[in-house]
Amino acid sequence: MKNIYFLFTLVVLCFATLQTNAQSKRARTQFYNNYKTAVDIKTAEIMQNDYLYSQAVENSWFENIEKGLNNAKLFSEGKLGKSGKGTSCATADPFCTAEGSTYPAGVNNGQGEVGPAYGCLVSTPNPVWYYMKIKTSGNITITETNSNGIDVDFILWGPFATIAEATVATNMTEAKIVDCSFSVAAIGYIDIATAVEGEFYTLMVTNYSNNATDITLAKTAGTAETDCAIVNPLLPQVITFEDIPAKYVTDADFTLTATGGDSGNPIVFTSSNNNIATVSGNTVSLVSVGTCYIYANQAGNELYLPAVQVEQDLVVVNPLLPQVITFEDIPAKYVTDADFTLSATGGDSGNPIVFTSSNNNIATVSGNTVSLVSVGTCYIYANQAGNELYSPAEQVEQDLVVVELPVFEAPNFFSPNGDGRNDLWYIENPVLVAGYQLTIFNNIGEILYESEGYDNSWDGTYDGKELPSGTYYYTFVKDNEVLKGFITLIRSN
Repeated sequence: MKNIYFLFTLVVLCFATLQTNAQSKRARTQFYNNYKTAVDIKTAEIMQNDYLYSQAVENSWFENIEKGLNNAKLFSEGKLGKSGKGTSCATADPFCTAEGSTYPAGVNNGQGEVGPAYGCLVSTPNPVWYYMKIKTSGNITITETNSNGIDVDFILWGPFATIAEATVATNMTEAKIVDCSFSVAAIGYIDIATAVEGEFYTLMVTNYSNNATDITLAKTAGTAETDCAIVNPLLPQVITFEDIPAKYVTDADFTLTATGGDSGNPIVFTSSNNNIATVSGNTVSLVSVGTCYIYANQAGNELYLPAVQVEQDLVVVNPLLPQVITFEDIPAKYVTDADFTLSATGGDSGNPIVFTSSNNNIATVSGNTVSLVSVGTCYIYANQAGNELYSPAEQVEQDLVVVELPVFEAPNFFSPNGDGRNDLWYIENPVLVAGYQLTIFNNIGEILYESEGYDNSWDGTYDGKELPSGTYYYTFVKDNEVLKGFITLIRSN
């Protein structure tokens, strides 16, 4: 599909060509239908994109397209003036002083419409209407000439705030008349003494002599300029530029990714500081530590506006120093054990070691303190965050095995004969009586051995002398709990 902006800029040429080569009503109707379809497609695209919409509003795209559609409609109905220009206020064409305008004057093309105040114009034969937008404030003189030196006249109204106001016939009141000429001279001078940026003016030019001629309008003096964007409204372009993640100064060259508009022109990338990063094409080379901006631009063409520049931050830093966690082994624990403290050291970031449990149903962690919950095996993880100088430490883990507390069992005999077998009264899991007071005594209550807890060291002696074979008694006492039993000491002859 041809671009709708291209269609709009060529709409007058299309009218002239069709008048010459396709005079039938069917041909004119087909032209209008094709033109309107193209406008509808492009309008739908613009309405779905906030940025394109804002650019279209800024460049008066909708107003210009509406005028184009109106002219196309009038042409399809055979009502457009023979000059190919707007013959009513509502069908006024945009005018740009930088480009001027030359057109064949209408002959036997009727009088100006009812509604406007025509000021000095006694008659308004063969009218042609223009509107223009002021781009640069100041004064301006537009000279009206014609190829055959015949009598042409004009009237200028304004200022108006919008194109819509500037193209309504009843807005052309006496109070809005800025300049007017009904002279018999072949040259007219259209003057605006104090044009202000953003204002619109409406101009009507007539062919009083009703003779064939080409009329030309061109700026010949003044500091003001009119906005040519309303003559050839261009389609906006938008650049989508992906974020650039922070980079280490030692990183390899990398490629930028961005998409632009439909002009076909390439995205051009540049760096704000070549001492930090340079750009060649879409490839970035890192130079030193620091922050700069990477700019993305796309040029326009005869159909598209230049895209608005987009930038992305590029942060280049030194490589981070490593951190290592040293985490001590955790011995197996009985489920009844008290809370215990974890021990680990990390790197130099100053950040704390953070401990977590893989299974809070077995053990929970608060700070560096572990509380046992139930029997099983889980992992205790140690982590340390990084900062602007240090990378996060690699996670370290230790197994934590939690077992049931065994039942206290003490042997009821031993034979301390020096043969290396049963020479000591040995109990399994002496940890079970840690903190208990052990007392061993004979049958008359005489105390033979005492200790806090028990380390499996009693060899059946008392005061350095071997006790005879016989039965002895023991008690383990802690608070109100008492574990007791007997020991048979057997000595061989």
